[in-house]
Amino acid sequence: MKLNGPKLTASCILFFIFINAGFTGLSYASDAEPANYVASLLDQSVRELLDIEVTSVSKKAQPLSQATSAIFVITQEDIRRSGETSIPELLRMVPGLNVMKTYSGTWEVSSRGIVGPYSNKLLVLVDGRSVYIPIDAEVIWNQNNIILEDIDRIEVIRGPGATMWGANAVNGVINIITKKADETQGALLSSSASSERDLSEAVRFGGKLGDNTYYRIYAKYQRPDNMYQQGVTKADAYERAGFRLDNYIGGGDRLTVLGEVNEGLTKNGTALPVLDSSGMPAVDSFDKKAVNSGRYLLARWERTVSATSSIQLQAYYDYVSFDDKYSGSSMDLRGKIWSETADFDFQHRFALGEAHDLLWGLGLRAIQDGMKNTFYWSFYPDHRDTYIYSAFIQDDIQLVRNRLKLILGTKLEYNSYSGFEPQPNIRTLWTPSPEHTLWAAVSRAARTPNRVESDSRYTVDVVPSGGLYPGSPAAAVQLAGNRDFRAEDLVAYELGYRVQPVRNVSLDLTGFYDVYTKLRTFEPGAPDGTAGYLALPYNVANKMSGKSIGFEMAVNWQVIEWWRLQTCFAYLNLHFKLDSDSGDTLSAFDALRNPHKKIMLRSMMDLGKTVDLDTSLYYTDGVHAAGLKSYTDLNIRIGWRPVKKVELSITGQNLLDKLHAEFPPSLFLNVNNEVQRSVTGKVTWNF
Repeated sequence: MKLNGPKLTASCILFFIFINAGFTGLSYASDAEPANYVASLLDQSVRELLDIEVTSVSKKAQPLSQATSAIFVITQEDIRRSGETSIPELLRMVPGLNVMKTYSGTWEVSSRGIVGPYSNKLLVLVDGRSVYIPIDAEVIWNQNNIILEDIDRIEVIRGPGATMWGANAVNGVINIITKKADETQGALLSSSASSERDLSEAVRFGGKLGDNTYYRIYAKYQRPDNMYQQGVTKADAYERAGFRLDNYIGGGDRLTVLGEVNEGLTKNGTALPVLDSSGMPAVDSFDKKAVNSGRYLLARWERTVSATSSIQLQAYYDYVSFDDKYSGSSMDLRGKIWSETADFDFQHRFALGEAHDLLWGLGLRAIQDGMKNTFYWSFYPDHRDTYIYSAFIQDDIQLVRNRLKLILGTKLEYNSYSGFEPQPNIRTLWTPSPEHTLWAAVSRAARTPNRVESDSRYTVDVVPSGGLYPGSPAAAVQLAGNRDFRAEDLVAYELGYRVQPVRNVSLDLTGFYDVYTKLRTFEPGAPDGTAGYLALPYNVANKMSGKSIGFEMAVNWQVIEWWRLQTCFAYLNLHFKLDSDSGDTLSAFDALRNPHKKIMLRSMMDLGKTVDLDTSLYYTDGVHAAGLKSYTDLNIRIGWRPVKKVELSITGQNLLDKLHAEFPPSLFLNVNNEVQRSVTGKVTWNF
């Protein structure tokens, strides 16, 4: 792929092709109206919103009101009416999630605290495929920014989901579920541009192969650029193209196949610790060109035997690479990292008598990676194969039919880094009446070590000769991996209550108390001068514990038929404590990066049948210890459908501030980028 931006000529040709197709009545276009325009979100009652079907909590379909987890669902209509252009920006409406923009097209997303440059305790899935990068335990959001119109819903669990989804589902699970191919028949053209040079163009086409097989193919180009950093020139661009195929074999069987290739390019100025011409550490400035690319192929077979019996077999292959090139120096500073994953998963659900609904499964994940080492980041060994073996079982027990149930389950997982990790949970649900639901849970989850924490050496700073003391040699401050680093542990206690006090109001409350042990620290090691300079290592270790207590609330209020209000509130108090023998001076500071309070208020109005007026207000508490002030974001969107299958919209974002910072400088990110005010126009055409 060449990321040179969309050419005006190519865009015009594509536009006229679609114009011609629309007016000549292509035989493969769907006669059904697109789902976006069939029904407004406001046409659903508050009760219907509570009964939205979710699958992320128990790996089976169930009403949201019966889920034994703190779960929030972002529907396709929520996505359309938000005016946002990326998945992380959509996640701002979820109580308990922290969404912080760090660079153009780059976000850090965390659940219930533990914010850092790598938010490593949140598992993200796209159509059943984990996009959690095993090398450094992060999620590359710009590499997974799929076409928003193709998303059916986003299910967000706050709190542990490890019994179902395995290690690293510690503080939450984000499950992005796209529409089936038969739900995206016909064609779609979507284009948006903003005052801050943001640009997004997407095209998708769906059709049939025979009577029972449906497909869609798609492509998307995006250029995000609404961050301000003084003195730095940035140029980001991302491209993706892929397909989905759904084959309804018959007899309750369905085969789904998905695949995609993607590539992202970032250009900016940067400073790196390097070795100068005399072999001594120094800091120099370069022009950086970073290319991240990926491809995957997934196949899933599902058989539905009855309402309580089903089988699923899934396999996927995933490849990602990160290639950094620097110009302005005679030294070879190119660093490359790649990782490929093969994953196999089997699960079986069946009823045992009238009281037991059992679900069990087996899994295997094989990961192979490789690196081209540089002075500032190196791995030993530079290639490694790792494996994760897993099995889980969960029993949904009806103690009192339709009133009280008990859920017992555990995940048994073995990984190449920390060995055996059991992750059990016990949950209960009490429904005294259809309007009231009370649930409680106790869970254990583990965040397993990654390649960086086990095998890497990362240079974060250099000190010139004489910088430590008179006559001292040049020195390099390095973070060093540790093969003895163990998994980080969480035991979570949760209590939730959902109620519909009156016909047009619903309330969802969750309280939690989390206990963390064996958290990661960086311990000073013995200086090493064998390389010709003085290496000052800080070794990865498990010498910190922590506790958090919090409260989350979500309210839906149907004020009148054409106006709905939604508000969310989250409070978090997080405290870390270093072990008595720890020499770490950095890690405990992570607790201070978390805002205590976050508030969201959304208003959605239908002004007649063709005009929407949607407003979102977000307040984030200041983090004074990290140098971040509180800020309030105001977004206003106006949407208009001049004809049935065309929508025009304009959205003003961050309207109350010209600039504001969302992420504090840190050991890994020593700049403070700021989000800018912007106005975005968008056109979407289904035909």
